[in-house]
Amino acid sequence: MITPRRTRLLRVSGLRAFTRALAQLACPPEAAVARACAVIVPSTAAASELRLTLESLLLLPADGSGKASRPALVLPDLVTRDGWYARLHDGLPAAPPVLSSLERDVLAGAAARHRSVLWCSTQPRQL
Repeated sequence: MITPRRTRLLRVSGLRAFTRALAQLACPPEAAVARACAVIVPSTAAASELRLTLESLLLLPADGSGKASRPALVLPDLVTRDGWYARLHDGLPAAPPVLSSLERDVLAGAAARHRSVLWCSTQPRQL
């Protein structure tokens, strides 16, 4: 069974407003809600940069008072696509072993070649 996902489209005025909106959505004050979220990023470097951005937005004082806006911060999972797949796989009971990217490519290529041979053998020959 596929569970529904929720996608939100937000209109913001610029990059600064975008990062503030992302921080508010991805890091709710309740720790359990934050841990149930995932933000999928293109690379581990992007995850690191996003983590730094979220920490500076949500932990450092915006008004320069020296008092943190939050006493602590629980971040959602900041993962790449492969990391997301690995976390999904880890949550499956008695899951089969994960295929590597190369193994998936080899299997997809073999399936495509097999289908191509089947399709060509069923088509009438034109001379």
